[in-house]
This record gives sequence, C-alpha cells and structure tokens, in this order.
Amino acid sequence: RAGPYQAAAGRGVFLFLLACLLGLVVVGGYLSLNELVVIPREYDQLVARGVPVTGHVLECHYSHGEVCFVGYSYAGRDRTATYGRDAYQFGGPGSEVALLVDRGDPSIVYTVRDVRTRYLDGGLLGLGIALGVTGLGGLAAVWIAHRRGAIRF
Repeated sequence: RAGPYQAAAGRGVFLFLLACLLGLVVVGGYLSLNELVVIPREYDQLVARGVPVTGHVLECHYSHGEVCFVGYSYAGRDRTATYGRDAYQFGGPGSEVALLVDRGDPSIVYTVRDVRTRYLDGGLLGLGIALGVTGLGGLAAVWIAHRRGAIRF
C-alpha cells in the first residue's frame, strides 16, 4: 500500500498529465478552428468591405518559419503587419504588395493573392488536427484505464 506522500505525488503526476492532454486538445482545437472558420470569415469580410492598399515588404525571415513584415498606410497612419502566411509570395525588401485592409479593423490585413485564392496553411491545420487527436486519444486512454481500475482518482 502506498504511503500518503506517494499517493499525493501520484495524484500530482496524474493531474499534470491530464492538464497536458487537455492543453493539446485546446491548442489543437484553436489551430483547427482558426484555419477552418476564422480565416475564411476574415477573407469573406475583406471581399465584402476590404480597402485595397499598396504595402511594401520591410523584411523577411525564413530561418524559423516564414515571417515577413509589411508596411502600409491606412486612414492616415503608417502600420506594420506581421505576415506569416505564405510569406514566400513576397519579393525582397522594398517590393510592393497588393493588400486588402478591413475597414472596421485595420489590423486585419491579407494580401489580395491570399484572399483571392483563399489560402489556408495546411501545415497548421494538420498540426491542429494532430494535436487535438493526440490529446483526445490520451484522455480516452486515461478514462479507459480508470474504468478498468488501473488508475484511481
């Protein structure tokens, strides 16, 4: 029979495992929902009420993922967008980029090309699904082990 400290340590490890599995489900759900619902909705908003502007590539980094910083002016203010979607479409620093800016929220900005093609990052969608399925599978395994008496809460 386990002592009180061993039982408490076992419960702590178990709760940590549960939190990690739930975290996988939440992050996976967020990534999947973002790719399947949020971004297509933003594309629809930009088609309906987007304002075309010309942006300029400030700089791009391809070493740890693809990210470009694009400068543009809207409503009398200079802004910078961090663009991590299909950054390989951009030329070098200073090159022009056709953008669409949301009238209601100028922080929502995508390239005309991405809106027209309805570009979705398949890698993020795949990662979201993989994380969600892994988390759900782990939770199911814990639940089955509990039902069989191998784990006690």
